[in-house]
Amino acid sequence: MSHCWQTHLGEEIYRLIILDFIASLFGAFLHFTRSVLYKRYSTKVGKLEFDIARSTLNLIYNQILFWMGFYFSPLISVMIMIKLIFTFYMKRYELKRYYQRSSQPWRAAQTQTLFLVLTFLSIIVILFTIGYVITNVKSDECGPFRNHLHTWDFIVDGMLSLKRDSTFWRVISELASPVTGAVILIGMR
Repeated sequence: MSHCWQTHLGEEIYRLIILDFIASLFGAFLHFTRSVLYKRYSTKVGKLEFDIARSTLNLIYNQILFWMGFYFSPLISVMIMIKLIFTFYMKRYELKRYYQRSSQPWRAAQTQTLFLVLTFLSIIVILFTIGYVITNVKSDECGPFRNHLHTWDFIVDGMLSLKRDSTFWRVISELASPVTGAVILIGMR
């Protein structure tokens, strides 16, 4: 058994992804069941209304898992992308088949601002967390950074070991050229 805290964190992110996927499938099953009941007993069981807020919060949650998983286990991010694509088509089918239009108009302006703030704050928290891990948390005697005190040391050593004529430096030089800057500024217009 591994004693790497990075491995344990990656395993927990994996468990959260699986649990969220199972909850999504269970919710789809419940919506299907309610739809069957609606067809049979339409007066007693009302048709569902799509909850935009819950779906948006679920998307923000998956973004947080994506970015944390991207650093600690990049393959988890691929798994999240596959899960989100599958969930998107599942929700699209549910929306067309099981839901009715909302009885009250959705307050898009206030809610959109709230969700943008939540997304921004979650990205900032993730960036600070990963930045702290890269610069201040000691690498254990496991993982890809085992021969370095911190992850940042690995990054610096890797950058210093690149030769001036390497592909990486050529790409950076092209991106930093005045022509590229001018094209970006014109494109932003």
